[in-house]
Parts: sequence; C-alpha cells; structure tokens
Amino acid sequence: MSLIPDSLYIWLRYQGGAHKYHWGFYLHQSKHAGTKYHIRNLGQGWILEIEGTHNFMKEFLLIGCLRIAIVPSMNHNRIQKILQDIPYISEDGTMTCRIWVLNGLKALIDGGHVRCDDLQALEQEVFDFGLVYFEETEQNKQPRPIVDSKSCTL
Repeated sequence: MSLIPDSLYIWLRYQGGAHKYHWGFYLHQSKHAGTKYHIRNLGQGWILEIEGTHNFMKEFLLIGCLRIAIVPSMNHNRIQKILQDIPYISEDGTMTCRIWVLNGLKALIDGGHVRCDDLQALEQEVFDFGLVYFEETEQNKQPRPIVDSKSCTL
C-alpha cells in the first residue's frame, strides 16, 4: 500500500525495542508531500514540531503508518489548527509523545475529522502494529508498512 493523498496517519518511529516508539501524525497532502506533526523532548521540556516533508516513508527508523482518516483538502488547515492547539506541557511532568497523540485523537474525533468509537482499541492497534514491524525496522527492511486502521472508519 502507498500513502494516499488527503489522508491522516499515525506514524511510529523505532526507539530501541518492542513498545519503545515515538508517536506522531502525518497528513499526506499530495502525491509526494505532506506534513509531519509530533512533539519532541529536548531534555528541558517538550516542543511541538510541524514539518513539511517529501518522501516521508524514507524517514530514519520509521516503523510505518496507520491510516486513520480521509481529510478533504479544504480541511487540511483545520487539522493543523487542532493539532497546534493540543497542549504538550503538563504540570505533573507526565507528558509523552503517545499521550499527545491520544489527546490529539480525542480532539480530532470531537471535531468530526476522525471516526473512531474506541480510542483504547486504536491505541492497542498502534502498539500491536509497532510490535509486528519493529524487527523489520531494525533490519531496515523496505518498503515500510502502510496499513488502514481497523479501529477507525475511513
């Protein structure tokens, strides 16, 4: 499967073993380009990164992508606005990239952009996806997998 324009994905990047993943969103906007959304911890706290990218599937240590929504081009800016507004600083220090993505999913569901009735099932699906493909990532097997979520209605 290839990336499909006007589609929103959750992506995982390998970070050293099973269930050790970096989580983010990717909005594929055209045949070869899209926007990557994620938070990074720079040691003194989290920052939001929004980055246009070409050839996303060649990102270093990318495990793969799960398609969670079809997003008409007229809604691309709304998706960015929603994700920009997701808090990434927590008072209690419990923020992670996974929690930020889950909070983003809740906002995208509330906004009608993602159709998913069971967020817990989607979270488990993402963990399972990473578990299935992390060894292939260690071996740099190409191409990286792209699958449709079974927990979301596309």
